Amino acid sequence: MAESLENVVFTEEYVMNCKEHAIRCSISISNGAAYSLETVNRRMAKCVSELGLSSLSAGAQELATKEMSGELRQIMKHCTGATENVYAAKDLLARIFDSSTITNAMPVRNNGGTPYKEHCDENVGYWSRKGGCFIVHGPAFTGTFLLALLATASVNPKIVTQKDIAKIDNRMDTMVSVMTHVLQEKNALKDRITELEEQSQLHSNVTEAIGLRIDHLWDSLGPPTEDGMYRFTSVSDQLHAESQREMVELKTGLHRYVKALKDVRTHCQLMDIRLTKRMELLENRDKKWPWSRSTQDIDNEGAEDADTLADNGKATHD
Repeated sequence: MAESLENVVFTEEYVMNCKEHAIRCSISISNGAAYSLETVNRRMAKCVSELGLSSLSAGAQELATKEMSGELRQIMKHCTGATENVYAAKDLLARIFDSSTITNAMPVRNNGGTPYKEHCDENVGYWSRKGGCFIVHGPAFTGTFLLALLATASVNPKIVTQKDIAKIDNRMDTMVSVMTHVLQEKNALKDRITELEEQSQLHSNVTEAIGLRIDHLWDSLGPPTEDGMYRFTSVSDQLHAESQREMVELKTGLHRYVKALKDVRTHCQLMDIRLTKRMELLENRDKKWPWSRSTQDIDNEGAEDADTLADNGKATHD
């Protein structure tokens, strides 16, 4: 097309208007691509944060992150392609004007008309159709998305170059990788928190058991000293004194029981002597004087013998 317009004459004003219009289109497309990438970046960050708070499993969250990353790469690819195409169209227009003849004023025909006006309009219209088709090349949803974003773009846009778009692409890739790493770290941190909660519950149970033991010691031993220690010196002396007193009481009781046993033995001996004496008296009376002696006499003799035996036992005990 540039070769077919080598001999075409354009006015300087017309060339300047076309170049300004091409620059405005280039700036709008570049700002639209940058704004779309920034909006998608914020939206994806919000989606990833909401995904981390959801009840989905780790595998489902990872799969969703991969799907969003793939869609983000497609949007970045189409935005980059749109900026490259508009830059190529602008360069093509510049080459056309550079290869054409530019004059300060358009020559006038004999009938008063401009000989090249219709031809220039036809060529510029041809370039506009080709450039427009070149720019909107790509999926239809990308063009609709960019138009919606351009409607909310700033009135005085800042010029964005292709290098800036490449930087944004690299930053988006880095952000996606970082967010994936953060999601993995979040899952690992959640597992660690669960493990720490289990250990904390175990330590809480152990602490409660130790507290119950301390309460039992407090109830049985009383309050400790200021140093938190228990000293049993006074208690040990008291126990020793009680033991000594119990030993004395035990010895006294033993002596009393020994004396009682001796008394029992003495009474047993006396009973034996009395019984033996009476038996002998009964036998002798039956043999010599049957029924001659009274029972009262026998009792008196037995009492005298008992008194004699008691006196002998008392002397022996002393």
